[in-house]
Amino acid sequence: MLGQDEETRLQAAQAPVIQPEAAQPETAQPTPRIEAAQPEVARPETTQPEAAARAEAERRRKNIDRGVWGAMLVVLGLMALAANIWNSALIGTLVLPVLGVMFIVWGYLQRSGGLMIPGGILTGLGLGTLAQQTLLVTANGEARGGIVVLGLALGFLAIMPLSQMAEGHFHWWPSIPGGILLVVALAILAGPGGVGVLQALGMLWPVALIAVGAYLLWMLYRSRGGEGERDRDRRGLPS
Repeated sequence: MLGQDEETRLQAAQAPVIQPEAAQPETAQPTPRIEAAQPEVARPETTQPEAAARAEAERRRKNIDRGVWGAMLVVLGLMALAANIWNSALIGTLVLPVLGVMFIVWGYLQRSGGLMIPGGILTGLGLGTLAQQTLLVTANGEARGGIVVLGLALGFLAIMPLSQMAEGHFHWWPSIPGGILLVVALAILAGPGGVGVLQALGMLWPVALIAVGAYLLWMLYRSRGGEGERDRDRRGLPS
């Protein structure tokens, strides 16, 4: 009996001791980030009819450009050929007004006010030169020069109605060079008295610049003063 008890104790001592496993710490899972939905920007979609209309308008514009350039080259070539055949100086004076009229037609077809600028200037200058070479051949030098300046002035002034007709917008800036040239032309055509007026204006134009500049500075001072008073009123400060 004792032998069996000892043998049992020896077997129990030699048996491997099973230790409880240590609990592994759980790894914290990252919290998924919830991103705010970005609002989609509505983009205007070009429909097929609109794209077709744009392509058709672009094709029409290019065809007009090609047609006008071709017509200009043909007309200039014919005029140069006629001038060489008939040895006529009058045909040469027609170049500027003819080019001006073609620019005007081009601007009207393209609905472009920019093309009316060379159209008006070339037409006015060309007509003034033509009048000088035909109607005022026997006139004095001042009158012949005055008629050219008058034609140029009318060309600048013509830009305003021409651009209005082409694109529906009124441009006032041609009235500045047109008005100045018109005064100069009328003074030249008036004779010695008009030339004297021009000389007097030449002496007085610096005074006009000073007066205009002083007026602008005065308006700026008044506007700044009005803004200061309104600011004091908003803050409740005494003026």
